[in-house]
Amino acid sequence: EFSSFGGTAIFFDSDGSRRSEAEYRPQPRFIAPQNGDTSFFGNSDPDQDTIINFSGTSAATPNVGAVAALLLELNRELTPAEIYEHLAASALPLPIDRDDQPTIDPPTLPPVGDPEHFNYPTGVGLIRAKEAAARIADISIQGKVFEDFGRNGIQDQGDRPLEGMPVFLDSNGNGIRESEQTLTEPNVQPLTIHSAARYFTPENITYENELIWPAKAGSVITFANMAGTITDLELSYTIHAPQGGDPSGQDRVFLTLISPLGIRVPITGTKLVGQAFNSPGNFSHQDSTTVFGSSQTILMETSSADHMSLANLAAFKHTPANGSWSLEVMNADPNHSYMLDNWSLTLTTEEPQVVTDAQGTYEFPGSHLSFSSAVGAYTPMVELPDNQFITTNNKTAIGRRNLKPTVNIGISLPRVERPELLPSTKIIVDNSVPGPNPFVFSWNNLATSLLPSVSGIRFVVDSVRGTVEKKSGDTWVDVSTPPTTSNPRELLRLLSLRVVKPDDELRWIPPAESPQAEEAFSLVGWNGKLVSESKSSIRFEMQ
Repeated sequence: EFSSFGGTAIFFDSDGSRRSEAEYRPQPRFIAPQNGDTSFFGNSDPDQDTIINFSGTSAATPNVGAVAALLLELNRELTPAEIYEHLAASALPLPIDRDDQPTIDPPTLPPVGDPEHFNYPTGVGLIRAKEAAARIADISIQGKVFEDFGRNGIQDQGDRPLEGMPVFLDSNGNGIRESEQTLTEPNVQPLTIHSAARYFTPENITYENELIWPAKAGSVITFANMAGTITDLELSYTIHAPQGGDPSGQDRVFLTLISPLGIRVPITGTKLVGQAFNSPGNFSHQDSTTVFGSSQTILMETSSADHMSLANLAAFKHTPANGSWSLEVMNADPNHSYMLDNWSLTLTTEEPQVVTDAQGTYEFPGSHLSFSSAVGAYTPMVELPDNQFITTNNKTAIGRRNLKPTVNIGISLPRVERPELLPSTKIIVDNSVPGPNPFVFSWNNLATSLLPSVSGIRFVVDSVRGTVEKKSGDTWVDVSTPPTTSNPRELLRLLSLRVVKPDDELRWIPPAESPQAEEAFSLVGWNGKLVSESKSSIRFEMQ
């Protein structure tokens, strides 16, 4: 990474007048990668792949511009100030130690903000393209899961939100969540990586260093039928120098793993150790991480240096496993060939799952939907017994114009032949006084008293002694008055008032002449298609 060192003293204002005190501005804003390979510009080779590296601010700035272009592609309305803000907010903070201080110490500088999030050598840290793009995209899949009594795909009044329902992303369309699947695929076909090529140059041109073009070769492993996305990865390889080769040439051999999406992660190579903000020639030493002659295992999450990848394998997390994976081997040694004897890849996948809250809502955040693989089709799904089904369209797709789709999932009620109610029940009422004082109750009181399961049944108020009222907003509506007309529309309206749905609140007002009536009212059960064969008698009892 590179940036010019910040904290330069500013002695004059914009009008050219000298300030009473020097101003120290919080610069640089951030840093960006440098030392990309080039065949035409540069004079150093810190990664020792024999390809000259391009360093300095001129090398770092194009990488910032490339990320800015990606952000503008996602949102063409972004202003330069907003792009700067997103790049800074998503940067990786790089607190510095004394050993990492620049060779030339600056004057004593005033602190700027939190030293863990800003310092003059690195600003707010190293820019990260994926994290910056994720801030712009802000992708997610969200929605509600509800009990669809009418089976019409719409959450009508009385259709209960379902709390605690596991929702998963069904990647293979089988309606069953694949909680975890691990598969190992080997490639035992030896692969020879030939020696690097030398440039042929005119005799009248002399280069200080010999120009080499490394040789590359790739070995492929293909995965299929793995559901979900990657949660873990393990790579094993065996590479050696053929007879007559040079086993000490591991500092010229580099391994890179490439996913089906084209994500490239360096597995082995040259690790630069030293003062990161000095010139490349001042690195204290360069460690090669390629090991020859024995089987090596690289793990996604490990604290062991022996099993650690040169770059973070977590870049493959939450991306699809299916497709062709390639282990690319680059040989920068112009004098010897090397052989990849075999390699294998172990992938663990699962279908992401979340659980609905008390309002029946769920959300798959962007962390479940890797930005690099987000564009495409998704199917939020709930595993259901055979007697239930989903009534809504639960397929969606994420794209540039649909970054946060909402997918509501309606679940049918259990298919029962006919609801069975207890012939009678009593509802215990605390601190009630007989007479005109109303007894308040709810659908839940009825359901828990009359049904083996509270799911899937509505009630219809039948004969009433006294008055039954149902709360509608802030008022109570009489639902027990017999119809006085034969008009079909009015009869349907009165019937809908008599239906007791989940979350309904009701009250019974006893008749004044008989407050101790045995039966308050009766009702029948209804499952959306059939009613119960007999009525159930409801009475109240004071405790």
